[in-house]
Amino acid sequence: MGTEFDLNKALLPGGIRNELHLERASIAHRLLRLMVKENGKLEPIWKKLGEVIRAYEDENWSRNSNITQKQIEESDQAELKAEKERPWIRQYLVKNLEHFISN
Repeated sequence: MGTEFDLNKALLPGGIRNELHLERASIAHRLLRLMVKENGKLEPIWKKLGEVIRAYEDENWSRNSNITQKQIEESDQAELKAEKERPWIRQYLVKNLEHFISN
């Protein structure tokens, strides 16, 4: 199965472009929170990812945006798909740990 999650792309402005990207980034954010406890050098990445997630949510899910039933359904489907990808997202983070720390 695998996933196409790329933390470097997610951290760029506009890196989260849809609900699936949001769900993948949210899973990575939760996993990084746990990893920060073991390696504090990951904290800036964790914080930056949280900022990007909040920016997307503010733009697409705020009280001022017009949330449609279609958007809710897309979000639900994205959440299910991303949860299935959780092992690959975790593997990606662990595999690229040194790269994230050195940048």
